[in-house]
Amino acid sequence: MARGLAPKMKIQVYYPRKRKLEIKNEPMEIHHKYLPQRGGSQKTHEIWNLEKATPWGHASMDPYRHTGFNLFKIIKGTNSW
Repeated sequence: MARGLAPKMKIQVYYPRKRKLEIKNEPMEIHHKYLPQRGGSQKTHEIWNLEKATPWGHASMDPYRHTGFNLFKIIKGTNSW
């Protein structure tokens, strides 16, 4: 893994609009737990406010985050990338 980049997973997803299954490499994300990033506060990026999340996990925690796909299967996790 390159330095400074988020760990990735290889996943199979279903795109409802396309009605199609696809395999893609998707990086992990950071969720701003208490203070949302869109609020503009300088405290937003402090470690106590950040939480590691998968894209679909992030979408379940943040009503403004939408992946556009449904997770079908994890092919390769971050531990085996």
